[in-house]
Amino acid sequence: MSGYRVSVAVVDADGVVRTIMRGDGAGAHTLNSAFRKAYTAATFGRATSAWTDALAKNPEIGTMQHIDNILMAGGGLPIRAGSDLLGAIGTAGSPGFDKDETCAQAGIDKNQG
Repeated sequence: MSGYRVSVAVVDADGVVRTIMRGDGAGAHTLNSAFRKAYTAATFGRATSAWTDALAKNPEIGTMQHIDNILMAGGGLPIRAGSDLLGAIGTAGSPGFDKDETCAQAGIDKNQG
């Protein structure tokens, strides 16, 4: 999206990888970040960007980032069919977490349309 060099990961509702891809020119670290964002969105059932306000109000929540595979940074979105959680998508590598989330939403929109 918009020429960003990103990686994307899609996980099922249990956080198990279903697909992961590194875009041309995306940094090597973006694979891990994309997976961790998808895993976090799936296991908590919420957008990873939602943690920004929660962390500001209660910094102790940040200690959860020491749990394996948790990354509370924008770019991870749950994938739902109605109220059922199917899994999640995570993207990493754009110039900002908000842009990572926009890329993730574009992926969901493309596949639901």
